[in-house]
Amino acid sequence: MKAFVFTLALIAVTSVKALPITFTGLCDTGVTTGCPTQTPLGLNTADGNFTVTVSPVGTPPFAADTLSSSEVGVYFTSGGNTIGTSTADWITTKFDGSDTVATGTFNYQEVITANVTGLVTISGSWGADNCGTIAWGSTPAAVTGTGTTLANGVGNCGTNAATFQTLTPFSFQETVVAGTSYDLDFEVGNTGSITGLLVENLSATGGTSATPEPSSVLLILPGLALLGGMVHRRRRAR
Repeated sequence: MKAFVFTLALIAVTSVKALPITFTGLCDTGVTTGCPTQTPLGLNTADGNFTVTVSPVGTPPFAADTLSSSEVGVYFTSGGNTIGTSTADWITTKFDGSDTVATGTFNYQEVITANVTGLVTISGSWGADNCGTIAWGSTPAAVTGTGTTLANGVGNCGTNAATFQTLTPFSFQETVVAGTSYDLDFEVGNTGSITGLLVENLSATGGTSATPEPSSVLLILPGLALLGGMVHRRRRAR
């Protein structure tokens, strides 16, 4: 009987639970810094969550800014936000004070910190002008998943307008450790004129926490009480 109770307690104490939110700083493009809420910034505003770390022009990192008024209407829009969706804005590079010449390859990067350990699934929707590849790590490596490349991906860039006039859902998995920071990269290749990136509905699920479920704690209380009673009776019998 005691072995059963001890086993029950051990299972409850070491039980784990999956968490729906597994990173801090996992923000859509063009929203408030730290994204306590995914609130779009509006026209021609600096994005505090992303930096542009790779480009053939100038010295990185470059700023990432929301589109200017001259570019409204070029890209997919939805809801009441004229330059994006209801939860995100398009962002672009401003490496020379202007976002009208941006031919080349750019890596939009945000640093996110895991609060769980284990395998997590990161998903969302995105669009890019003209092509894109989702990558991971301080030395960006392309991820394996669904929807993680647009128009053949960076390095074999296509010019399909559908990449910035519709949004493509994506999903991929990575193994993380709680308390560790990771680079999430959206590489964008542009074949001419202006460029842009939109990422929305970013979320992550999976991983585990060592915190016991409340139901597990309630489950072991009767067992612990029973164990205490057994020990007390045994001492009285002596």
